[in-house]
Amino acid sequence: MDIFNLKDTKSNLNFSQFVGYFSGGLYWVKEGPLAIAEFLAPVFFLLFKLPIIILNPLTYILAYTPYLLFSIALFIYAIKGKGEYGIKRVLLPSIGRIS
Repeated sequence: MDIFNLKDTKSNLNFSQFVGYFSGGLYWVKEGPLAIAEFLAPVFFLLFKLPIIILNPLTYILAYTPYLLFSIALFIYAIKGKGEYGIKRVLLPSIGRIS
């Protein structure tokens, strides 16, 4: 039994289906090793005291704050005038759960 028999691997995918499967495969070729590294980084830190990334907290805050504010502003702009959606409708239920 030949496991690399190419006549058994033929498929009837059209071009757009093939491109969809191929791009999905390429995504996981990149994302898979990154996900494994993200899972293993805390383990290496806890077991071996090996920091994976060393970053000044002030640098992190200065880099992240504009991104956060831009995302919030874009969200507010996107839901403005959408009828039942609005910033009050989005925030008030979560604020009510806190108290």
